[in-house]
Amino acid sequence: MTATPNEATARASEQRGALVRLGEWLRKVARPGEAAVTGEAVDTDNAGDTGDAVADEAGDGDDAVHTSAVQPPVTRTVRFPSVDEYFATLTARFDPRVAGDLEAVFQWVLTGGPDDPPRVHFAIIKNGDIELVDGTHARPTVTIEMAAADYLLMINGELNGARAFSTGRGKLRGPVRLAMKMQRLFPLDRVVH
Repeated sequence: MTATPNEATARASEQRGALVRLGEWLRKVARPGEAAVTGEAVDTDNAGDTGDAVADEAGDGDDAVHTSAVQPPVTRTVRFPSVDEYFATLTARFDPRVAGDLEAVFQWVLTGGPDDPPRVHFAIIKNGDIELVDGTHARPTVTIEMAAADYLLMINGELNGARAFSTGRGKLRGPVRLAMKMQRLFPLDRVVH
């Protein structure tokens, strides 16, 4: 069934609003003067937002990592030196209390430059547990696709996520509200030991 023009406009407006809220949350994460995990001061003059997700069609289960340990959140700002570090800490930053009974697959497809291969990961959330896998999932719930360099800028608060997705620098597939929940599922401000 085809959506009426009013329904399509309402849906587009709801998605823009969700992206704006995502951006506001990201600006709150990067606070001026706070210490970063890397020990560097965080420059928040260009603070922005974060967004995540993209889908693919394979679905291999190599390199799986499981965790359900609850770690208390901290209030320090995290600055990731690389996209690899972001994914290396993803399971440790996972908050199973937020996940509750959620069952979803979050997929990231991050393209690289000429000397940098693409990074493709997915996280399966089920029963308050997380499994992070390198590769693609056949049926992800939410997918984020963008250049790895832009994703790094976004998670570090240097690129406005809402603007990145609305201008085509990134693509988001799946329910916007569920994509926004990623902020609480994988808090950027959780210090990983």
